[in-house]
Amino acid sequence: MLPGWVANLDDYWRWLEQLVDRSGGYFEDRDVLIVEAMEDDEGRLIALRLPGQDLRYYDGSYLYFGMEVEEDLELSKYHFHYARSLDELVWREDKHPGHEDLGPAHIHLPGAEDDPCPSAEVDLKVVLDRIWEDQGNR
Repeated sequence: MLPGWVANLDDYWRWLEQLVDRSGGYFEDRDVLIVEAMEDDEGRLIALRLPGQDLRYYDGSYLYFGMEVEEDLELSKYHFHYARSLDELVWREDKHPGHEDLGPAHIHLPGAEDDPCPSAEVDLKVVLDRIWEDQGNR
């Protein structure tokens, strides 16, 4: 759920940066979140694209994620792959074409990576909250 102050893509971009800054994670090769602004022919911002990137945590876990946000602030595509050290999958949340039989979003779980299950749609805030919970329970 978006905060009330997020009214457009510029706000959404700022919100994403705040979430990452507060996540407790870090990027190994840079200091900032990579966000690509997608513009129409008149130079108007129509979407945000976050290419795949790794957010690392000090316990060795990581979140590999990417997403696309449309002008209406809808997440049209995403992948959130959370794993503990040594690539131990915890879960991977996806929304993309190719699994229409499951609905718009699906989750891959350990031991059944090739057999995804339908899931509720998530955003980066929900994902980061789940990571905090997982890290607190270990």
